[in-house]
Amino acid sequence: TDVSKSVSQSISLNWSLFEGGRQFFDLGTSRASARAADLAAAAGLVQLESQLEQSYFEA
Repeated sequence: TDVSKSVSQSISLNWSLFEGGRQFFDLGTSRASARAADLAAAAGLVQLESQLEQSYFEA
């Protein structure tokens, strides 16, 4: 019937919107994880540079 078809289409649309939102969230999470890894690597390099500088001036 038309009512069941309408309900089915509505459920399908809602599911598509939910999936799209979930995929967008997953993409954002992936980007945040990559950014955190980049920042951790940069922090490690700064720390290493600081240690090398400190040992140079102590010598």
